[in-house]
Amino acid sequence: MNTKILRGMTAAVSLLTGIGAASPTMAGYTGAQALGALANAIDVWTFDCPAGFGGRARVNDLPNPANPPDVQVMLGQNGKPTQVVTDTTDNGAYSAFTPVISASGGYAMVVRKTGPAPEIYSGHGQCITPAGHISEPVLMLRISQ
Repeated sequence: MNTKILRGMTAAVSLLTGIGAASPTMAGYTGAQALGALANAIDVWTFDCPAGFGGRARVNDLPNPANPPDVQVMLGQNGKPTQVVTDTTDNGAYSAFTPVISASGGYAMVVRKTGPAPEIYSGHGQCITPAGHISEPVLMLRISQ
């Protein structure tokens, strides 16, 4: 095999390994996201919590002077009630966490606006044990409006 190709492949694998090693620091957070102008626009994120962990979520209504500050996160799991928390300030701080749903497995974090204008937000999902040990899950965007 050509040594140039071998070096190129080694560099690519090293880069991917570095990216994979760095990505867990972003786990749990959506980063800045935009909800469209439709009044009923939602984004749906999913994540899994391992055995012994429950799920919780919070939301940050990022500063957007064009519309009133109201974005909401709803956290639910199959067969479990939905927990809701709303961020009503554009101060750059996250809302409180939703109450913990104390069951392992899959969660859906639904972010929705409470007004008609476009909205910018950041979401955060976590897995937590009754003793307070926290795990940052990988969030997967399933629906983006």
